[in-house]
Amino acid sequence: MNPKKKYIYLLMVVGAVGAFMVDRLFLSEPESASAVMSKTSSTINKQPDPKVSNSDDVQIDVVDDPSLDYLNKLPDISVIRDVFSPTEVMRRHYKQLKEEAEKNHEATSGPKPGSPEALMTNNTLQATFFSNGTSMAVINDNVYRVGDTIDEFRITRIESYEVELHKGKDKVLLSLPIPTN
Repeated sequence: MNPKKKYIYLLMVVGAVGAFMVDRLFLSEPESASAVMSKTSSTINKQPDPKVSNSDDVQIDVVDDPSLDYLNKLPDISVIRDVFSPTEVMRRHYKQLKEEAEKNHEATSGPKPGSPEALMTNNTLQATFFSNGTSMAVINDNVYRVGDTIDEFRITRIESYEVELHKGKDKVLLSLPIPTN
């Protein structure tokens, strides 16, 4: 082992032993500790309090220890419940959250998939061009020709500033803004 590490280790051990000794010699109160121990040993064998029982009539021993003042502030343990089962308040809260989520989903759900509104919302005409008698359109960074399909809609016509799509009786026009000079 490295001598520097040995020195650090030795300092840590000496510090821990020193802290233990200070705690035991100067900070603890041996009289009260022994009194509590003798009192605790006598109260452990005491008859159980009839108030303290769970639903299966199993008696729970009560230890009367004056150093444990916080135990008096704890709720009564006579009613023991399964901590993993939700309380009625929790059930109401989660039901309310579920109802709110359903309302928000209905209110914010967009157009029905496959509808003309969905096609217009989800697709943007970016450019149209003509080359050697072939017309093409750029929609959502993809190049399309007459006869191609987008979301089950067939492209039937490509003009200078618009593309016409059909699906059954539904007709959709995607347009580019016309430049003004």
